[in-house]
Amino acid sequence: MATKTIMLELDAYEQLKRAKRSPRESFSSVVRRARFDEAPPTVTNLLTYMDTASQNADELVSDTALDALEAAQLPWNTTTRYLPEIRTISIGFRD
Repeated sequence: MATKTIMLELDAYEQLKRAKRSPRESFSSVVRRARFDEAPPTVTNLLTYMDTASQNADELVSDTALDALEAAQLPWNTTTRYLPEIRTISIGFRD
């Protein structure tokens, strides 16, 4: 079996070492078990998904979520140039 020598920073080595299920498991086995993201999610990915999933955004986002977004729109304070408060909302997407 061919091998390849690689260099890791110490923190990456420690993370790999902790991922071993047993002292006898090889680093190659740990790497084979690892799952890596294909590509980081981007706004372009989201827009492409929305475009291909449906031509109508109303079908992707529930009416309740749209109402929550509309209610969360805060007035811009023109005298002090800041938003008076920040609220957190949850948005659910339909499959």
